[in-house]
Amino acid sequence: MRRKIANGIVVFMLLAVCGIFTGVREGKAVTWDKKKTYTVTKGKFKFYAHLSKDKKKSWVYLVKTKKKKASPTSLKFPKKVKKAAVTRIGADMSIMGDGDDEFYKNIFDIWVEYAHGVDGYCRANSKIRTMSLPSTVTKIDYTSFSGMSALTKVKIPDKVKALHAETFYGCKKLKEVKLPKSLSSFSNYLCFDDCPKLDKVTLSRKNKKYTVSNDILMSKDNKTLIWAIPKKTNITVPDTVQTIESGAFFNSQVKNIELGKYVTNLKRDSISGTKIETITVDEMNPIYAVDGQCIYSKKDASFVVGIAKNAQLAISDKVKKLTGASSLCGSLSEDRQLYLLDIPASVIWLGKNWDEVLSVSGLAKVYFRGATPPQVEKKGGYYAASLPVFCDIYVPKASLSVYKNWYKKLDLYEYTEKEEWHTF
Repeated sequence: MRRKIANGIVVFMLLAVCGIFTGVREGKAVTWDKKKTYTVTKGKFKFYAHLSKDKKKSWVYLVKTKKKKASPTSLKFPKKVKKAAVTRIGADMSIMGDGDDEFYKNIFDIWVEYAHGVDGYCRANSKIRTMSLPSTVTKIDYTSFSGMSALTKVKIPDKVKALHAETFYGCKKLKEVKLPKSLSSFSNYLCFDDCPKLDKVTLSRKNKKYTVSNDILMSKDNKTLIWAIPKKTNITVPDTVQTIESGAFFNSQVKNIELGKYVTNLKRDSISGTKIETITVDEMNPIYAVDGQCIYSKKDASFVVGIAKNAQLAISDKVKKLTGASSLCGSLSEDRQLYLLDIPASVIWLGKNWDEVLSVSGLAKVYFRGATPPQVEKKGGYYAASLPVFCDIYVPKASLSVYKNWYKKLDLYEYTEKEEWHTF
């Protein structure tokens, strides 16, 4: 799950009912007294907060405009609530489990659900261009500022250690971000998703885990590429980089990527941007090579990255294996699927989850060019890999019965219709 519940569900619900919640992710444990809500009015907003049991810290969990139809342009959080320093900002979701994987709320009490494109946009946050956060903040919850479509820049307090999924999701005009000096955990996959104008990201050199350089966020030793700044269209991966993390290019506008000679570990979904047109690999790279729409492994001829064009992908005939440890990028359908997948006769092996990476639409055409179907990975006596279903399947005319029996052997034939089988 993208978000994990901090405590056991039973204990968690008992604490919620009693009105007291222990936040264990803010460094030292903080016990929040939720029996009483305190409010502060600042500017055009009213802030709602809980205090810690010792009354030294406050958690702003809700922001409302003083007038129902107001659309303020600036949001400045209070530094203190009842003399208690503001250390946490984010919706109070403890009754829902404080970590539900599908639904969450932003600081304006609006639901956010990434899977269906619901980003928390509302009248109250629609015009906010500037936002000021107190330096005392150590924790910002999931989706807190999601949907703030007019926000242009933000400085995240230096004591914040973690930036979670969808924190700034849908901040479409966000251009500049200063990351916190204490940052040690970052959701590269979704934290700044749908922030296409984000062009400038800075980070203190004193940060112990990350560094920003060459339009990318990297590990401090420059060996791991973690995240590409979204607006950048051309990325040259430094030769120091050996690993590219999953999700590094997911929300990127990048069109062209140059991989250095020492990149030797491309993790699953590491290169998944839908704007990507070309990827080049240094000829001296010992592991990877490019052929047509594919990057493949020189070592075992396994498929590593596919670059779709108009939601179509032709696998290179240099590829022998399709695995779930790969990536799909380029121009895909709106839901990141393929309309055509062409698998050459050279492919003789299908590994676990290969079909999840090369996701095909129900309207897709899938070509198997080999006279004999590929082998399918087995684990523990069971087939670990699946095959495309609910789409049009094209196979050599002389091998139609062989392929149908292949599907039957994997208990998938019942998910195909007679009219979905075609020959060439």
